[in-house]
Parts: sequence; structure tokens; C-alpha cells
Amino acid sequence: MNKKGLFARNLVIILIAFFAVTGCKTWYGFWQKDSKFYNNQEKVILKKSLDSVEYKSGFDQEMELDFVYAIRSESMDLSNKTEVLKKSLNSFKNENLFSLYKKIYYLKLKTIYEMEEYEKGEDWQEYTYVKKYYLPPLQQYSFAFEKALILKDKTFADKIKNFKKKKTELSDFSE
Repeated sequence: MNKKGLFARNLVIILIAFFAVTGCKTWYGFWQKDSKFYNNQEKVILKKSLDSVEYKSGFDQEMELDFVYAIRSESMDLSNKTEVLKKSLNSFKNENLFSLYKKIYYLKLKTIYEMEEYEKGEDWQEYTYVKKYYLPPLQQYSFAFEKALILKDKTFADKIKNFKKKKTELSDFSE
């Protein structure tokens, strides 16, 4: 074997050994797409609010879609966790909270849009996945987040109402 072939073979062996030792996470770290949806302040609020109701967030790289999910199936129902969620939001400025609310609302519309597109394209596997796993926890969280904002400050009720009047579909966000 010539020197170039020997070098290439040794390099491949070293890379395989490196990824085997460090795990797949390193490999995916090179190719992983990260969500750019939330700004830093929104990420802090999102994490704290999700933690308070035993939810987490994620990013589907294939669909390029952010999502939220319940840590445990018992945590899915947020109807009785509005007060806990409100307390998690108390330390944040209203304008930052409303900024996150708008993103969550947009995300809900985008998730519904993606689901409908999969249905039109008869991609039943993706349609079912979005419908069963991404949309329900997002709807639960979105509803609870909205209620918590209004509990925190009654002026959010009018802001949210006016915002929803203007933003009824994804194309309304391109302004």
C-alpha cells in the first residue's frame, strides 16, 4: 500500500475510533441544525415556564419545526397548572413575555400548517406524527401560557385579542 493509501486508511480508523469513544452525539454535533426561532431572552422564559409545568422543548431537524412536549404523560394536561405557570413568569418584563407569546402563537399556526400539508400530500406517517405528538402539547402549552399572561396582567387580554385579529394565518406574519 502506498503512503497516501496508508494515511487515508489510518485517518479513517482514527476518526471511527474517535466517534466510537465520544459517542454519536459528537457526530451529530457536526451536522445538527439548531433552531434559530427564539432569541436568548425568549429561550430563558421558555425554559423556565416549561420547567414549571414539566414540559420540555425540542427541534425537529427534518421538519425544521420547534415543538414542546410533556416530560410525563400525566403532565400533558395543563388546565390546573396556570397559577404555577404564572408564577414562573413573574420575574420577566411584559414586553418579553408578549414577544414569546407571539412566537408560540406563530408556532402553533405553523404546526397546523405543516400537518395540513402532510395531509394534502398524503404523507400519513408525518401527518399522524404531527397531529398526535407535536400539536396537542403545543396547544395545551399555548392555551395555558395565554391564561397565565392574563392572570399576571389583565392588559394582556386586549393585546392578545388584537394580535389574534391581525394574525390568523402564517402569511400574516411575513410583514
